[in-house]
Amino acid sequence: MLTALFFALLAAAQTNTGDISGTILDENGEPLIGASLKLKKNGQGTVTDINGHFQLSASARGDVVTITYIGYEPLQIAVDRLAQTKTVRLQPDRRQIEEVVITGMQKMDKRLFTGATTKIKAEDAKIDGLADISRSLEGRAAGVS
Repeated sequence: MLTALFFALLAAAQTNTGDISGTILDENGEPLIGASLKLKKNGQGTVTDINGHFQLSASARGDVVTITYIGYEPLQIAVDRLAQTKTVRLQPDRRQIEEVVITGMQKMDKRLFTGATTKIKAEDAKIDGLADISRSLEGRAAGVS
């Protein structure tokens, strides 16, 4: 009876890791605000705070956490290892992208964009005495009023 209880407790300890907390940093040691952490098995996730800190409840040993941040290489790390290290440094993504058109709702490749665009330099749009930028754009681009 006692050995069965011991093995049940041991199995529970091996499958439940509890809360994991730590910090996500960039290559210079600065905290990354808003980095995403997501467990692979159940999809549970969290985001880092202003100091790069996170707290995540991991329910199973052997699970993998995927850490992502815009402009950085995604990283997959085992829950057990993350619980031990407490600090993770992400490496910048060195791949170059071609021109991208950013619209109000989505990003798309310049070749796939079918609308009309106009480029206005910031120094040309700045007019002293105007309350907001939208007023200085009137008349400088077609259809802006």
